[in-house]
Amino acid sequence: MEDWMRRLKEGWVGICDRDIDGYNRALLACAEKLSLFNSPQTGLEERDRIMESLIGAGLQERTRVLAPFRCDLGFNIKLGKNVLVNYNCTFLDTAEISVGDNTMIGPDCPIVTAVHPIDPMDTRDRKV
Repeated sequence: MEDWMRRLKEGWVGICDRDIDGYNRALLACAEKLSLFNSPQTGLEERDRIMESLIGAGLQERTRVLAPFRCDLGFNIKLGKNVLVNYNCTFLDTAEISVGDNTMIGPDCPIVTAVHPIDPMDTRDRKV
């Protein structure tokens, strides 16, 4: 596992990290897949394949993510069976997001796991 992934699981990756390039590459790879996923020319079956590539697992039965959709990394998203993620949702998945079976998420919903230091001493001393 890359060092930034280990630190991400422990709670923080910042732009001053020595291997931030790995994190940036993961963000870019996700953005490229999302660009295809969100294209009006992309059909439903292709969107499902792209979503499976993003989350690193097959979509469960009757699970659908509608475009447009946005996320940071993709691989931290787990979707159960019979899930609907409606239009224009944003999942900031720097930590795991697990959506259980039979869940319907309405349009324009943000699900945010991203955090940054909030203690003034931490934010002043850290090169964000």
